[in-house]
Amino acid sequence: MRNNFVVNLSNRSQSDLRALPKSARDRIVRGMQRLETSPFPRGNTIRQIQGMAGIFRLRIGDYRVIFQRTENQVGILRVIHRQDLERALRTLFR
Repeated sequence: MRNNFVVNLSNRSQSDLRALPKSARDRIVRGMQRLETSPFPRGNTIRQIQGMAGIFRLRIGDYRVIFQRTENQVGILRVIHRQDLERALRTLFR
């Protein structure tokens, strides 16, 4: 199966991942790999963040992967716990 999108992690998202427990990190990495073939909104898993054009969140358990999609790339901006979503969005887009 050929991947349609290239997934790139920002330095901040790499730091976020390193700080997580291994079990959560492995699950999140598998979720991000799915973005290679389908980074489009569907159900509750992927949704566009209201008021932020082109910015989406991927829900993986208690964690959220914040990403931006372009024509053939997915840029992972942050990987955060759901409780920190609002604060992370405020600091990310100041």
